[in-house]
Amino acid sequence: MDSIREQRGVLRAMALAMATKPFLILAGISGSGKTQLARRLAAGVAAGGVEDGRYTLLTPQGERGLALMRALVDSGVVPALLDDDDDDAWLDVFPLRERQETQRPGKRPEWTSSRDIFRNRVAFLPVRPDWRDARDMWGSYNPLTGLFYPTRATRVLLHALLDFAQHGARAGRHVLILDEMNIARVEYFLSDLLSLIESGARVNDDGTLSLGELVDLHPFTGPLWVDAAPQSTGSERRVAQEQLFQGRLSDAWLPVYALLGRGVTNATFEPMTFDIDAVCFGADWARLVPPRLAFPPNLTLVGTVNVDETTHALSPKVLDRAFVVEFNHIDLPGVCGAWPGYAEIAQELEALHAALAAAGHPFGYRVVRELLDFLRASGRPWSQEGDFLISSKLLPKLRGTEEQLAAGLWQVLSLCVTGAPGDLYTDAPLPHHLHAFLLQEGHPAPRFPRSAARVYALLRELQQAGVTSFL
Repeated sequence: MDSIREQRGVLRAMALAMATKPFLILAGISGSGKTQLARRLAAGVAAGGVEDGRYTLLTPQGERGLALMRALVDSGVVPALLDDDDDDAWLDVFPLRERQETQRPGKRPEWTSSRDIFRNRVAFLPVRPDWRDARDMWGSYNPLTGLFYPTRATRVLLHALLDFAQHGARAGRHVLILDEMNIARVEYFLSDLLSLIESGARVNDDGTLSLGELVDLHPFTGPLWVDAAPQSTGSERRVAQEQLFQGRLSDAWLPVYALLGRGVTNATFEPMTFDIDAVCFGADWARLVPPRLAFPPNLTLVGTVNVDETTHALSPKVLDRAFVVEFNHIDLPGVCGAWPGYAEIAQELEALHAALAAAGHPFGYRVVRELLDFLRASGRPWSQEGDFLISSKLLPKLRGTEEQLAAGLWQVLSLCVTGAPGDLYTDAPLPHHLHAFLLQEGHPAPRFPRSAARVYALLRELQQAGVTSFL
């Protein structure tokens, strides 16, 4: 189960959307694979092409959409993406592999680490319900310590800016992944980014670079430390601070920070040549945070959202700035068909999925994976463990009105009693107990008694009150 699967058309659409617009929203039912897909595609586009056995960390040459698809192929994340034009074909999406550089005589082999890529180029941020403003996204200044405390998103955005300042249109892709993004009010904590997306940094026709609009990160005019300041004597410290704050050091990442410090909208500059890993007076790019931020074109924001009563609706301001890709179509045979143990339960599981989908509560691939893991740990077949698994994993999310649930619940009840959908239904008043109903209908004892009794109780509550909930 190392790979996950998705249709070629969806993967192509996501790559093209990332190349066209810097904001991508993945919406769908819980457990449909949105988060893992986002993480793997982010790593693939951030790795870029491959040269001499190493990831280039640059966007491949060519049209932007094709370049990102080529990066996914070359990095080995979606190796079959460009094989043909069958959009309905299911493709494997793999984790990013470690790549060893071609070993040179007398040199130790070096590795392009996926861990390094995730540290500087991809940030995964689980959104919390209490996120209220931009500080939750970017971090904040502490006046007691005099330090700025950034988030991983700040690190990735600054790295993207420096990469853009150096490589322009070839700058490597950077990705911020906001998981469960709409569990908080998106337009609150993303307000700065939503404004910058429309007027971010860009490559001009003459090859120069422009920073675009800027937003404030902290109230000072120069960079702030994010860690303890370097240890030095007083005079050396004063010189270092003056050079850092005035942007006079030769290392170009500091002049970029100086441009951000001046706060000049649409500041224009030539692409710079510098070593991003340079250390000046004990500081490197990650230990200093400039006073303002710009949104570089090589940065993509990917948010995953669920639509239920625990989340917030997305405002038109958010939706207008994003592409939305839905993951409500669950294809169990296409995705799970090759998983160990799936074939033994495929027929019943797919029938249950269809019944629950009719009730408006389909389950995703994560649930199937957990069911198979449970059966593997148990060592017993579905016929013995199915009753517990249905009642504990498939039914608890059921809630709604009679119009929403009734048709699907009757199918689920039939499957729990006889193993086949559609054998049970009545619009007459239901007896108090399932046993009495089964005697009345001439059916034997249920195959899965616990699950059947629970579904029957939900149907009785629907008949009496018009609404029900498992929990």
